[in-house]
Amino acid sequence: MRISLLGPLTITDSHGQSLPLPGSQGRALLTLLAHKVGWMSSNSQLIAALWPEEDPETRLNALHTQVSRLRKIVGDRIQSSLSGYTLIDVTTDIDQFRSYAAQGRRHREAHDCHSAEESFTQALSLWRGEPLADVANRGFADSLITGLVQERRDVASQLIDVKLALGRAAELLPELSSALATDPWDERVTAQYMRALGEVGQQTQAMEVFERTRKHLSEELGIDPSPRLAQAHLDVLRGQPGPAPAQVMPTEDWPESNFPVAFSSLLGREDDLANLTRRLEHERLVVLTGPGGVGKTRLALEVGSRVAAQGSLAARLVELAAVSDPDQVPFVVLSALRQGSRLPSRHGEGEADAMTRLRSTLREWPVLLVIDNCEHLLRPVARLVRELLAHCPRLRILATSRQPFTVPGELVFPVAPMPYPQTSDGLSVAQALEYPAVALLVSRAQSSMPDFALTEENAADVVRICTGVDGLPLALELASARLRTMTPADLVARLDRRLQLLSAGDSSAQARQRTLRAVVDWSWDLLTATERELLARMSVFSGSATLEAVESVCAGDAEVLGELVDKSLVTRLSGGRYRLLEIIREYAAQKLSTQDGEPHRMHIAHADFYLGVAKEAEPELMTRKQVGALERLAADHDNFMTAIQRMINLDEVARAYELYAPLTWYMWMRGHRLEGMRLAQVLWDLGTVEGAQFDPRLTASQRVRIGQGGTWGIWDGTIEAKAILPRLREAAKLAEEYQLEDSIPSVKMTPLMIPMMLGDSEAIFRLSEDLMDDPNTWIRGMGHFFRACFAGDNVTEVERERLLLASVRIFEKLGERFGLILSLAALGEMWQLQGRVEAAREVLQRARATEAQFGAPPGDSVVTYSLWILMADNDDPATVMEEIAAQRQLAWQVGNTENIVATDLATAICLRRLGRWRDAQEVVRRVEHSLSVRSGTTDLWTPLRREQDLLAAHWDAAGLRGRVR
Repeated sequence: MRISLLGPLTITDSHGQSLPLPGSQGRALLTLLAHKVGWMSSNSQLIAALWPEEDPETRLNALHTQVSRLRKIVGDRIQSSLSGYTLIDVTTDIDQFRSYAAQGRRHREAHDCHSAEESFTQALSLWRGEPLADVANRGFADSLITGLVQERRDVASQLIDVKLALGRAAELLPELSSALATDPWDERVTAQYMRALGEVGQQTQAMEVFERTRKHLSEELGIDPSPRLAQAHLDVLRGQPGPAPAQVMPTEDWPESNFPVAFSSLLGREDDLANLTRRLEHERLVVLTGPGGVGKTRLALEVGSRVAAQGSLAARLVELAAVSDPDQVPFVVLSALRQGSRLPSRHGEGEADAMTRLRSTLREWPVLLVIDNCEHLLRPVARLVRELLAHCPRLRILATSRQPFTVPGELVFPVAPMPYPQTSDGLSVAQALEYPAVALLVSRAQSSMPDFALTEENAADVVRICTGVDGLPLALELASARLRTMTPADLVARLDRRLQLLSAGDSSAQARQRTLRAVVDWSWDLLTATERELLARMSVFSGSATLEAVESVCAGDAEVLGELVDKSLVTRLSGGRYRLLEIIREYAAQKLSTQDGEPHRMHIAHADFYLGVAKEAEPELMTRKQVGALERLAADHDNFMTAIQRMINLDEVARAYELYAPLTWYMWMRGHRLEGMRLAQVLWDLGTVEGAQFDPRLTASQRVRIGQGGTWGIWDGTIEAKAILPRLREAAKLAEEYQLEDSIPSVKMTPLMIPMMLGDSEAIFRLSEDLMDDPNTWIRGMGHFFRACFAGDNVTEVERERLLLASVRIFEKLGERFGLILSLAALGEMWQLQGRVEAAREVLQRARATEAQFGAPPGDSVVTYSLWILMADNDDPATVMEEIAAQRQLAWQVGNTENIVATDLATAICLRRLGRWRDAQEVVRRVEHSLSVRSGTTDLWTPLRREQDLLAAHWDAAGLRGRVR
């Protein structure tokens, strides 16, 4: 799809067919979005542009309506978020114009004037009239049109320079004379006209033009001729008018930039630097947003320095941190500019005079203003920016602020914290240093301690520091200072007091940037009372939260939340979730704690909300909808765990029970078995919930499920059967006493788990009979599975296969993947032992693919160890060993001891097949020892015994009694 804006608005599809245009408001909205393809325009920006005289809060629905209408034309190319809208997957004539213009500049710099002329001509041919013609009467369009017109003038001017270089001065004189008549004081056109006159032998007329222009600049504006005009004058005087140089340096009469010299290198921002430098070639207003301490100022200074070094723009820094009077803003900008020789000081001028001087000075000058720390003066700075951009077509502005200006043409560039590893598990030192946050912390630590190094011993703690401060550069700088007196481990142990701990900053920095608390204080002081209340309440969330959660738990308003996002205090994540940086969360929690009774009330509200989420999802966990339910629960895992622990701490045992009970199957399926088991043990030990206000049947059902959760360690080898049998027996008794089987189907499995742990195959065979005919489909499937796998010799091989195939069909029809995975894995193991290798491989791979849908960590798989052993037995052993090594690392990261042992056994099989018999024997010994000391149950003994027999046969054949068993 193509949208054309350089003239009347047109929309064409991929076949070049014109599409219908929307109404007036729709055209304005499309223009705003198409001007920034791929970049989000906030709701507040769009509303301010479309309905400038009305209350933004009353127009949000109207905006949504306009977007809905526009989508009927452009489809889903408009992407939405809570904060705003983004147009994607379209091309515009503006982008094409800029591409041709950039191409022409490159040709010109390479002195290829013919190609440059062609590119500049192609760029100008795209203009079909006045730009943004459909919205020219809208206030928001003024600065956009001004910028586009200036871009066209620049290209047209460069085309004239190229034609002068090609010796075509005579044909240019009428065009230049007409342009100068339209704007007699345009110094760029004046310089070109003088050169053309000089080239055709009219030096006297050229001198007259110069003198008239110089006098006007001096008497009316109090400034000297620009370097471009002065150079043209000098060249004509020398009789060498010639063409303009390929790259005129317009900043000669400005002193060197007033940016402070950086004391250290800027790490980890290479992509941002390149992106911003590129965007400033076309965008006239770029605002760096982000939380305090994220590095906006440092990034802006580096960008400004680079732009200044390129020479195409002068660059000046305007610092507003120390300014408190809004009326002083124009004077502060003037003060920064007056360091340039073109702008002498004038005493006694008022604000209006200052703005007039600014407009006059910046009108024809290619200048980049870097305006730093705008958030406390947002409205006056926004007014100044809008005024200057509307009247100074060659001006570029790069600003830093904790929230956007919300003015037309603004490009918001969020500055994110430094990327950091989510975990140190499996990371080498070299890999850890590839993360900018780690590299920054280590680099700054080495500045004061040259012998500091990232090592295998301290890498995990260094990563935890980076994670604990969310990769925030200021926090990393402060943490590096602490490493002079603390080890990384010491610092990690105290990270729960970040605001107090990270308080020794750069004494030369501004007071609000010396400590983390000062940084957040600055933002807090700029909030309204309503915003402060919501931010404090949001500290109860752990991880992230949905809009619904914020509205329900915190009684928060979506508009207020949007303001906190705009002010960089709340981070919006993909998928419509919101989170606080840990530093901001700690600060907000401290504010909440100062309010009587509010923390307890909010913690209860938080727990009650997530209880509702868990209860809503639980019924879907045994159905075709289970993947979606698991995703929803996983997104709030931290909130669930935090809520349960808070309820335990508050002695709200009933609520803790209620919260845990519906999460038992989620924690098993999603790979949180160890965490779930430990929490179940804590809850079980709290005892039974009693009291007239509690339903004994309900609490009994919750206790039964908690009892089930406490058994998971039997599979992970972290607990012995005898340790949990009393718990299971009590759970079975409660289930029978309160007749819970009908209300909670999974409770019917509790009596079966006891004989399974005791190895009583007779009892399993007997008890599974009723389950196989149960009215609940899931229970029927589990009945078939348990009889096939745990009834021992009571079931023949043929009957076992029939039972497993039946359970597969049951779970397939139900759409329940967990039972399907277990059944497929058992079927694959059986077929593998029967020598049906490819059939076994197929069902095991299917089981693994199904398991992957759960989103559990790969190293925590309950089926892949069977696949590893099959591959070790049948595939290329050297290749399999490489794959197994990677799988072992994944299992180690999540602490799955059974899978770790399984990878060792698969490695032993590969070693044996490679003829490395002694190595294989050594690994087998290690596997046997691991299984012997491991608690719980496992299926690995069967393949281990087989491998021991194969090794023993080899040693016997060699005349060596080296049986491993």
